[in-house]
Order: sequence, then structure tokens, then C-alpha cells
Amino acid sequence: MREGAWRLWRTLLALAWAIVSLLAVGAGLMLGLSHALARHYAPGQTPDAPFMVLVRSASDPRPRAVFWNRLTPDMQPVTQPMTLPADVHGSGFARLKAVGPDTWELFVDLDTAQLHQRYRVVNGQIHPLYVRSHNIVLGGLAWMLAFPVWGLCRWGWRRWRRGRSGAPLSCGRECRHE
Repeated sequence: MREGAWRLWRTLLALAWAIVSLLAVGAGLMLGLSHALARHYAPGQTPDAPFMVLVRSASDPRPRAVFWNRLTPDMQPVTQPMTLPADVHGSGFARLKAVGPDTWELFVDLDTAQLHQRYRVVNGQIHPLYVRSHNIVLGGLAWMLAFPVWGLCRWGWRRWRRGRSGAPLSCGRECRHE
């Protein structure tokens, strides 16, 4: 290949690496923020509004995910693993799985958020353990933070490489900077 083609190939690889690493930093920040902002509940504590439970009621035997503040006394918690498909509009997918004795984890995918909640069911009573969410606002915050964090990581990587070799970084060809 000619010199121009190699230069183009090297530039495209550098651009692809930059995009992939930026996406990895953004996704890592979003996961880290959602875990850091998870709400854990003490026994007897009332959960916040985003907490959902999979229930059946006497009037409607089909299981459905319901927000905690909309629970009524006739609703009974579902205590068997299951997956509910999305509704007609494509929102509301839910999956319930057992994670321990009498402990359940419910994943709900709404239009603008994904909720992970864990709760215990003892004698028909629901005891919330924690809720974690991924939403549009958290995603936007993570991507805004991704650019400066990515820049700091690149700066630190270059500084670390320079410190190991004892010489300044070279660009791989005859460098005008030296």
C-alpha cells in the first residue's frame, strides 16, 4: 500500500478505537450511576414511587406490574417465575425471577426507564428490598460525564506509557515534535 493509504487506515483505526472506548466509558458510567443511586429499604420502610410489584387481583387474574402506591388489598403477589410480553404499544415488558427463598427480582422495561426491584414475599405480604433504575435522565448525565472522564483516561494512559519507557511518546514515524 502507498503511504497515503496507510495513513488513512491508521486514522480510521484511531477513530474507531476512540468511538468504541468512549461508548465503553459512557456505558460504564451509566451502570455505575444506576448502582450508586439504587435505593435499599430497611424492614418496614415504605418504598418510593418507582417501586413495582407483579400482582394478580381477584377481579383480573392476569398478572401485571403495578406501582407500589397503586396496590390495593385485593391484589396478591405473584410467586412463580414468569415473563410478561410488551403490550400493544411496545412498553411494559416484565420478567419475574426467583433469586432466593421467598425473594423475587422483577425487571420492568417501560418506554423511558428500566426498573430492577427486589422484594420478599412472606405470608402474602410484600417486603421491598431495593430498587434500581436506568432512565433517560441518568443516560444523559452519564454521556455528559463520559467526555471529560474519557479525556482524563486518555491523558492518564499516555502519561503512564511515557513514564514506563522514560521517553516521550513517538507517533510511530519520523516525528517533527522531537
